[in-house]
Amino acid sequence: MQVFAMMELVLLMTNLMLATGRSCFIPELSGASSETFKDVHRAQCDAIAEHVFIEQMLVSSSSASAQKRSPSHVGACVDRACEAAEIPGLIPYLEGHFSKGCRDGHPTTRHAWPAEDELKVDGYFEWMERLDKEAVSWIEMISWESIYECPAASCAILATHSLHHQARDSKEVFLSIFGVKNFDLEDSKLFLLDVAQRMQFCYDEILSNAHQQDLFVKLGLIVAVLELALARLRSWAHEIQPRNPHHEEGRLVWHDHYSGLYPPVNYAEQFDLQWRLALEQPGSDFGQESSVRLDNCSMNDMIASTFGRQNFLYCNESAREVHESLERGISQQNIVTLDISRFMGATALDVGCGFGRWTAMLQHIGAKVTSVDASPHAVISTRRFNPDTHQMTLFELPTLENFEAGFDTVICWGVLHHTHDPYKGFKIVASALREGGFLFIQVYNDRAKAGFHYTSQPYEHGRKRCQVTLSNGEV
Repeated sequence: MQVFAMMELVLLMTNLMLATGRSCFIPELSGASSETFKDVHRAQCDAIAEHVFIEQMLVSSSSASAQKRSPSHVGACVDRACEAAEIPGLIPYLEGHFSKGCRDGHPTTRHAWPAEDELKVDGYFEWMERLDKEAVSWIEMISWESIYECPAASCAILATHSLHHQARDSKEVFLSIFGVKNFDLEDSKLFLLDVAQRMQFCYDEILSNAHQQDLFVKLGLIVAVLELALARLRSWAHEIQPRNPHHEEGRLVWHDHYSGLYPPVNYAEQFDLQWRLALEQPGSDFGQESSVRLDNCSMNDMIASTFGRQNFLYCNESAREVHESLERGISQQNIVTLDISRFMGATALDVGCGFGRWTAMLQHIGAKVTSVDASPHAVISTRRFNPDTHQMTLFELPTLENFEAGFDTVICWGVLHHTHDPYKGFKIVASALREGGFLFIQVYNDRAKAGFHYTSQPYEHGRKRCQVTLSNGEV
């Protein structure tokens, strides 16, 4: 039977080439990316005189994120007489199928995706039977490579299996479907965490990719299936690793009950690119953003909002116009103002100094500032005008020289909520104050990313006499 099928294919290809004129490649044997289908195409191509099976590497962007889909080595059956690097129409043909994912109905792909007229009301079940026939494994179907190439297909597999009645209450059953037998092994837990991330990508990609959403619907599925599957996989993943809204869901607000649940991250990388680009491209948007401007007009706004003193530094009219155009109407009013005389000649610690705005402002009013930041380019920037700048995280503050002696003022502006343990971080920052000093802290609120330009209320804090009550009731 296989011999007769091969002969029929050769005759079909020969007739096609005679009917259309000599072609440099055979479309029906071009476009597969999985090794399984490429092997089939290679064998069929070898049976056609003067033809050879080659592979081309293709990459396309995903719709939901800046990630690139993994490069795929796509097969093609080409005429030996054509130069491999100059095969007319081959690359556009392959890219036309590859760029949309799922080969846009190409029937001989990694997923054995059915042709348009083969998708019926019960298309999902027919397609599952097709996958069984082609012996495509489930683990291959939900791999990152498959998800990047054909989100509709891979996400359908991942979603429906996570909602399978036998797996409804058992992550172990769900994992066993994909060949993971021992859930207690660390690799199994890491796999489940990774699967939850794949499901998140599925949800984001299909919602933002109209073509993939259409294919998903043609399988007889609805987007709500993705939402249910994502909720289930998240709940299983959170049993292994407690939920981290800041890092996993893009939120910027912490609460005390998240403190200490996650391992430290590489804080040096969190904002370093921002500071590096601002240093390297001062005339770009990166160099003109509010948090990196150190000119007198910007300093005046900080001094006015913090201390109520207007026009503390010289700022001419033209510079003021430029400054106001860059501010784009951001509020300059703080909730309270401080007595500037208490800061003149005082010692100050700027924790998470960033590009150095708070350090520069405090120096302008006469404070003696020590600055720290985990990001190397933040340190490079701030050291331009403050030699007493150190690269360290706030958790390393106790190792800082003179830490035990304390500081009159401690500034920690927009830092604590970016840490893995803000509660511990708060206690360390507060312990850097001398008795009667000022602790000036800002964290993002949970109603908006920027309600006011400066929103912190300063707290008088002394190591012996100040009490701060946290949300868990601890004093």
